[in-house]
Amino acid sequence: MTNDTEAPDLFAGEGELFEVLRRKDWRDSPLGPVSGWPPELRGAARICLHSGFQMAVLWGERFAYLYNDAASALFGDKHPWALGQPVETVWPEAWPIVGPMLESVRASGKATRSDDLMLMLERNGGTGECYITFSYSPIFLADGGVGGIFVAFMETTGRVQAERRQPGAPPGNADAALAPERAARLTAREREILALIGAGLQVKQVAAQLHISASSVNTYRQRIFQKMGLASNAALIRYAVHNGLVR
Repeated sequence: MTNDTEAPDLFAGEGELFEVLRRKDWRDSPLGPVSGWPPELRGAARICLHSGFQMAVLWGERFAYLYNDAASALFGDKHPWALGQPVETVWPEAWPIVGPMLESVRASGKATRSDDLMLMLERNGGTGECYITFSYSPIFLADGGVGGIFVAFMETTGRVQAERRQPGAPPGNADAALAPERAARLTAREREILALIGAGLQVKQVAAQLHISASSVNTYRQRIFQKMGLASNAALIRYAVHNGLVR
């Protein structure tokens, strides 16, 4: 239990999350003890924690997490462990996509927004597609630098999946005939991995054949999903077969 005397004041509120925040020893996190938090982080934390909308604050060089009760559902079984953890540690499988976006906001000081962005997230004991609409906004320090990122988001997985099932929605194999310009976005390595996955190989088998790590294969797969607008391995296989990419 933390002995940080300023935590009770900053985390004053009712509910299980506030109790977790008060009891957490922040000295063990990249954020450090609450007594050392700058006023900009304190102000952002208050806004975030007392909002009924899904919000998070990503602070410091490593983008350490602070999020509210409404946002906790996104983390699944990673909550409350994820509090105070860097984004890359919580979501290593999504970091190749969201990492450059966060770095861009920090470097430019300009906000960004994504609608129904598809990420393959590992949570609740498995990996599955997750669609999120969110904005990344800079939190400025007194000297004009960017100390962190303010995140307002909404998981839209249920809506996106429901729309697929609506009458008049494209049939299940519609993604197999994606426009050629989408495939042109892929690098040679990504096309190679697409072909192997299309042939039915599992991640470990692809890694062994290409002499790279399984985590690298997952990183490439995330990029393929994003560039192609596909949502699952099944969709990758349909595309690869339809377009003659299978070896």
